[in-house]
Amino acid sequence: MSDFLRKRQVTVKCIMTIMVIFIAYLRLPEVLLEPRFWAEEGTSYFSYAYDHDWLVNLLSPQFGFNTLYNSIATSLATKNLASPMDIVSIREIA
Repeated sequence: MSDFLRKRQVTVKCIMTIMVIFIAYLRLPEVLLEPRFWAEEGTSYFSYAYDHDWLVNLLSPQFGFNTLYNSIATSLATKNLASPMDIVSIREIA
């Protein structure tokens, strides 16, 4: 595949991603403006991180999986390195 086609594919993918985010924002802006925990993030991940040491949280599988991203985010939120709402905001963007 030529360099031009690769660049075009990347450009199209970026434009499509921005369009999807924009349409999602138009449809439900409070999801991005007022962050919140979703499903098991608050009841399982955050509560487990709150009750345990950061290393235990990082190395313990949740629901049978090692969820590194959720473990790091909730560890940061529970240890006052970032507010829970900041972590939720980051999670919703990612």
